[in-house]
Amino acid sequence: MSLVNLGIQIVFFYSVCGVMFGCFYLAYWFVNKSQNKDPVNTQTALVRATIYSVFWPINFISMWSFGTTMDDLISNPTDSIGAKPLRKSLEEEASRRVLAINSLPKCGKFVAFHGFDIYPQKALSTFVVSSDEIVPLVLERAAEIKGPATNDENILKNFIVTRNTEIASCTIIPFEFARYSYYLLTLAQQNIGTVYCRECKRTYRTSDVSVDVEAVKTIPGWSYQKIICLEKHLLLREKGVRFF
Repeated sequence: MSLVNLGIQIVFFYSVCGVMFGCFYLAYWFVNKSQNKDPVNTQTALVRATIYSVFWPINFISMWSFGTTMDDLISNPTDSIGAKPLRKSLEEEASRRVLAINSLPKCGKFVAFHGFDIYPQKALSTFVVSSDEIVPLVLERAAEIKGPATNDENILKNFIVTRNTEIASCTIIPFEFARYSYYLLTLAQQNIGTVYCRECKRTYRTSDVSVDVEAVKTIPGWSYQKIICLEKHLLLREKGVRFF
């Protein structure tokens, strides 16, 4: 066999494996999208599928070396940071979200969100923003996700959009809506609102805190996004950035 033929066969094998890997991701994404597990829009999913197709050996090695399943790669990158809570059924999660939002008083002039470390189990901080300022974010996010009425984004949208700013109160959004971490990262990046650090017991303007990227040690190509205060205390850590 000549080197040319061998090279052609290697390229063909690599391409076929890449296409299969990309198609597998798209199929997995489509199933999770239909069940409201993976709030990723179509354009982002196609970009990821293309990148996964090109760099499929790296993803394969990640799963083989670290015992990481495709479900973990797509939805739940983990490190040695806290324990991952047990999943509940979609019906249970939807029921808990509806019950949680219905137990809240009418949305007033301010809303607050607790920051957490990957999983919403312990509050590290409290972000406070006027309901008027966060309305554009919740509308944009709900339009981007396009999920069912019972997903986090739509429930929060309906709750905040129907606010009454004459009510001078601050409503704390419960952990059941943990995907609100997207809003906290955006608030910090756009210098909107304030945040209270429970470690140093100080309130900061979001313009004074930092949004950083931290590599996930156990999964090559992944990283966390985190918000830290001036004293370097963690205010929020969230899975978010994938390089391939």
